[in-house]
Amino acid sequence: MYDRLFQPLKIGRREARNRILFGSHTTNLARHNLLSSLHADYYAARAEGGAGMIVLEEHIVHDSDMPYESAILGFLPGTAHAEKAGIERIHECGSLAFVQLNHNGQQSTSVHHQREMWAPSPVPDVSSRETPKEMELADIRAVVDGFAQVAHTVTQAGADGVELQIADSSLLRQFLSPLTNQRSDAYGGKLENRLRFVQETLEAVDAAIETDRVLGVRFCADELAPWAGLTLEQSLEIVRFLTATGRIDYMTVTMGSILSTHMFPFHASMHVPQNYAVHLAGAIKTAVDIPVFAAGRILSAVQAEHILAEEQADGVEMIRALIADPSLPRLSQEGHARRVRPCISCNQGCQVRGVMNATISCSVNPDVVHAQALLSEKPQVKSGQKVYIVGGGPAGLEAARTAALDGKEVVLYEREAVLGGTVVLAAKGPGRGELQLIIDYLVSELERFGVEVHTDVEVTAEMLRYTQHDNYPNTVIIATGAYTGSGLLPIQGHDLPHVTDNRRVLAGEPVE
Repeated sequence: MYDRLFQPLKIGRREARNRILFGSHTTNLARHNLLSSLHADYYAARAEGGAGMIVLEEHIVHDSDMPYESAILGFLPGTAHAEKAGIERIHECGSLAFVQLNHNGQQSTSVHHQREMWAPSPVPDVSSRETPKEMELADIRAVVDGFAQVAHTVTQAGADGVELQIADSSLLRQFLSPLTNQRSDAYGGKLENRLRFVQETLEAVDAAIETDRVLGVRFCADELAPWAGLTLEQSLEIVRFLTATGRIDYMTVTMGSILSTHMFPFHASMHVPQNYAVHLAGAIKTAVDIPVFAAGRILSAVQAEHILAEEQADGVEMIRALIADPSLPRLSQEGHARRVRPCISCNQGCQVRGVMNATISCSVNPDVVHAQALLSEKPQVKSGQKVYIVGGGPAGLEAARTAALDGKEVVLYEREAVLGGTVVLAAKGPGRGELQLIIDYLVSELERFGVEVHTDVEVTAEMLRYTQHDNYPNTVIIATGAYTGSGLLPIQGHDLPHVTDNRRVLAGEPVE
């Protein structure tokens, strides 16, 4: 079934065991702005689950950039020591470990370090409205040196290579784009000048790492601002320039810019089609002779295999899919794709770059940091202990799955005719159909574990008292969801016969 996805891939002088790359993203797991033991557990879970390559969270290269409170500051003295344990864990599981290097430029913030932001030009950021300082030549030199310093530090600590961020929130991309680069000196204007900062950074980083290390690039091929930003046509010209030097070993292709952050591959919600940016990777692949990775809501191994079979890319970036289930690669390769916990692109717990400084989480995976039980085809030996669960929504289904996996005998009751609760209703809304995926997964798990399920049954206290047994105490879990009271807000007229609520509409009840 998978003729390409799980084949090895040569990247520079390294070889990945397969074509799945777990891309860099914000986690807020850092401690004192260094890679932490939680990072080590988090990345090791994805490596153990079978990802061929892991790209660690962005490492900031200069103290003029402090994009979020728990950012990893790669220039700190303790960086090398902090990196080693995490990288070793990744290697022990058979994956390559890359480190993303970045300066956020105008897309950073002054909130955390209370100093001016640096950028090519004083163009306000669309989101924050902050106006950055136009970088002087000495500033440019300092940032280039910062990239080289951090690249040297992390590769000496054991990383297989580094990835330069020239997409998403990136000073390097901002210099390339006329949307944000309005300079009139040697670093602005015509493409040759706008390329200069990126080329100098590539040259410095290449010189700073050993010859057997990988130098990759995350590249935005379309800023979705054709009146001034980078377009695919311009990007094809740029990547030909950049790869002609022979310094770049791989490229991950994305889309989106300051006016379209919702289209960054890690941000695009379920309302955005799957594979939405893959065509850009396909176009770039025709212009370069290095491995190209596609990105943009690639959520399953079957989907990834299809992309590779059509030769749109040499590999795929999967981030949220591996947050939802770190074992996706191994389960899929071993014929258990139905057991993969699906990502529903809800963005509820994984989007943590902000003032709240929350650590990364996931709506469908209760523990994103540690590896799940990987190949427990059967639950533990039955303990004889019974668990009764009242409510067949996502909470009740997950409770039933967990208890069954722990060897309990589980009986689940649901008042409605179908399982899934409010999520099933919500999935009927326009563009929300993928919410159904998690319910289908949980129902499938209950079937696999032999959970006894009763629908169309309204449980009473008397029923539960009747089930009690002398030898083993029974456990009862109430998972009946939120109580809405009278339903609608107490707005005058809410109780009129022609007034309804969204649940009744989604349920298909007639509206007068």
